[in-house]
Amino acid sequence: VTRAPHQAGPLCELIEQANGIAVRFPVTTICEVGNLPQLESAVAQVRQADKVIFVSPNAVEFGLKVLKTHAIRIDPQTEILAVGPGTANRLREQGLPVSGIPLDQFNSEGLLKMPQLVQVKGQKVVIFRGEGGRERLHDRLVALGARVDYVECYQRSLPEQIDTRAMAMWRNGEIDVVTLTSNTAADHLLQILSPTDHDLFENSVIATVSPRIEQYCRQLGCTGQILVSAGPGDEALVSRINDWRAQARRQ
Repeated sequence: VTRAPHQAGPLCELIEQANGIAVRFPVTTICEVGNLPQLESAVAQVRQADKVIFVSPNAVEFGLKVLKTHAIRIDPQTEILAVGPGTANRLREQGLPVSGIPLDQFNSEGLLKMPQLVQVKGQKVVIFRGEGGRERLHDRLVALGARVDYVECYQRSLPEQIDTRAMAMWRNGEIDVVTLTSNTAADHLLQILSPTDHDLFENSVIATVSPRIEQYCRQLGCTGQILVSAGPGDEALVSRINDWRAQARRQ
């Protein structure tokens, strides 16, 4: 499980409930950005926003911290959109109403299909995200005539240390599946591995949550089997791994 330490728990629990052994191997550290002038300027745009979009649970966690730091509240008339159920749940836990989430695709493409984002000409849209996210959502909304601002409220970086026990297990062939739930995680995993260990990534069974990440892993050189879950949630990911395991046992 390659997720950041504070996010790995629910997936690990589901794996263990399915009689698997969850090995934590965090490849990403997520932390808030410094109080930069551009961040203060960006978050001030929320006051005039017609729509606010949160693109991940991390965007909710760190975005709301930024709003609190600058004593800014989202206007009750502002529509709040979430990229998926997990993000929406985080918002509701904080007492914020969610105007909508995509029906099926829980990504930028799914957001852009939402009726709330079809007619946005002249509207101000603020997107809460991490540093260096995808540009697809921004570019399409601008093309539709919206005025779009980012609040980049968290950053992803490599961990200071790697788990040597988990690394030894992987080298010894004791890891059956590696979960990767973002392109950033795939990038970080390759950066963490020494050149002599790149074959571990290239030949391992990878479990992920979208065809987009599957394609990215292929571009990075993965030649092993890639399991893509039917949906973005942890339950769907574990279900896909279970199906693979059952099929492997029958062979």
